[in-house]
Amino acid sequence: MNDYKFGNLLCELRMKTKLTQGELAIKLGVTNKAISKWENGKAKPTTDTLKKISILFNIPIEKLLQLKVNQKKEITKIVITGGPCAGKTTAMSWVQNAFTDLGYHVIFVPECATELITAGISGITCKSVVTFKLLL
Repeated sequence: MNDYKFGNLLCELRMKTKLTQGELAIKLGVTNKAISKWENGKAKPTTDTLKKISILFNIPIEKLLQLKVNQKKEITKIVITGGPCAGKTTAMSWVQNAFTDLGYHVIFVPECATELITAGISGITCKSVVTFKLLL
């Protein structure tokens, strides 16, 4: 999303409906400072707030985001790492929900080490840990 294009569009929609930033903020459940940041291109609303804006102004989210419906999208890769209990599962759930709502197809690919270990190949079953690492 181009922050400035979105901000200009939001400002234009707000002015057409004769809402102040404060009044729009109340309707969306955010602060007037958030509205100001969005309109100035310094921040973006959350996916849930985009839905509210879409409903409020009766405009498709694609138009809010300046997307073309059949526009070819670049494949984006996001790597989520961390130790046990670091929030990876929660992050993956959020990524799937947020990006699916924006029209993306989300695919999760497990890491190579997990696939090898699940298949019974590990540092213990290989000649050495070095051999196992070379498989990765």
